[in-house]
Amino acid sequence: MQVVESFYKKEIASPQAKSSILSGVMAQAADPTLLPAIAQKVIDANPAVVAEYKAGKESVMQFLVGQGMKESKGSANPAALREAFVSLLR
Repeated sequence: MQVVESFYKKEIASPQAKSSILSGVMAQAADPTLLPAIAQKVIDANPAVVAEYKAGKESVMQFLVGQGMKESKGSANPAALREAFVSLLR
């Protein structure tokens, strides 16, 4: 966190260092094999929520995506993760 604060305070001058920090801070996983695996794990762990979704309660998708983000420790791209859920729950 201290590195990010230094970056925003413009204490880091090297363009290479700035690029490395931005790529590390802003990186989100959108791996086509990783996200479906995360989504499947969340689906398996939450059968009642999945049943609600399949019954037409689309608002529970946010819960599933949130659980997927938790599972990925925040590294997943939420939009891509949502697509993985939608595709698995069709």
